[in-house]
Amino acid sequence: MTLTFLARGRTGAARSIEEAVRPVAAALIAEAERRAAEIAAAGADDVREVLDSAAREGARILDEARAEGDDAAGRTATTLLVEAQQDARHLILDARRRAYDAVRTEALAELTRRRRTSEAAELRARLAATARARLGPDATVTTGDDDCGIVAVLGDRRVDLRSPVLVDRALRLLGPRLAELWA
Repeated sequence: MTLTFLARGRTGAARSIEEAVRPVAAALIAEAERRAAEIAAAGADDVREVLDSAAREGARILDEARAEGDDAAGRTATTLLVEAQQDARHLILDARRRAYDAVRTEALAELTRRRRTSEAAELRARLAATARARLGPDATVTTGDDDCGIVAVLGDRRVDLRSPVLVDRALRLLGPRLAELWA
């Protein structure tokens, strides 16, 4: 009811006030719009600044992560390389050991095959002479039926020239030439 009364009761004075206030209201609205534009521009600048800072921080974190990843990959690669080298070394040593054992076994088998030959008898005679030369002429020399070698004893001194000892010595002497086989 009041609005209707005011609207009906408008007079020339109310219209004059309204017209007088209109430029002030327009100026206030213009000022508010200008301030809002300034605030929006400042806010946009702040947003750009925050986004730029976030992008820089993200790039720094990414660079750091890449560097850490590269370091970790390098350490992992080094570890894998060392392990592979160790594995290869073990394989080589195992192969050499098997080859050495095969040569040793074959040499012992050959001596066993020849134990009743005249060559074995000559070898035992030479070994007995060598043992007596080391220990003295009173040394006791024994041989086994299954061996081409001998054992000589005089007191607490002993010279062991059985087949396994002879083969091991021969292989040690051949060491450099055997190493050429797998070099």
